[in-house]
Amino acid sequence: MIAGVLRVTRGTSTSTRDGQITSRAGSPIPHPACVRGSGKLGAVVTNYVVTLLYAAHGALASYLYGNNVARTNSYNGRLQLGGYSDTNNKTMVQLVNATLGWGVAKDNGNLQTATYANGGTGTPATLTFTQSFGYDNVNRLISASDTGGWSRNFGYDAFGNQWVSGSSGIGLAGNTPTSASASNGNNQIATTPGSYDSSGNQTMTRRTGRHQ
Repeated sequence: MIAGVLRVTRGTSTSTRDGQITSRAGSPIPHPACVRGSGKLGAVVTNYVVTLLYAAHGALASYLYGNNVARTNSYNGRLQLGGYSDTNNKTMVQLVNATLGWGVAKDNGNLQTATYANGGTGTPATLTFTQSFGYDNVNRLISASDTGGWSRNFGYDAFGNQWVSGSSGIGLAGNTPTSASASNGNNQIATTPGSYDSSGNQTMTRRTGRHQ
């Protein structure tokens, strides 16, 4: 992690406490070209991200991670991320390819679908699955599912607190809210009676039933 105040200027490098970020010389707008750090490894320089290239609108087009995985991004006509792919830069084997769908007739910025193809040429098998998302009339997520049989449906109370109203596939965690009663009329987590004092401070937890 790069810490400290970051200032990037064209054609120069700016050192931070733990590393260095270098901008690309000659760019009309200065963009970082790489992120390196020495940190705990002393004199050994670690490349976190290098060879950063940018699309015309300024978003990242491609870059290389320190583990030699190359990321390539593509964008649609509204400059939204349309997809990305990761490739092993040494063997040139594709690791994952993602295609993102934002809707055509009603693209308001909510992600509608995401299709992932894991693997590619040179790998034993390719796993492909698609995720789909639904929203209510105020753009809150109300459903998520994939072609593998996993799904979640969501509800909201008057305060906007979310709960899971239906699910399939992987089971829910034991503390997942599953109804509007998970919160009370004061917008507090509904636990055992007397779990809040008169000022609204929580005094007891649901899991242990112990006073705090």
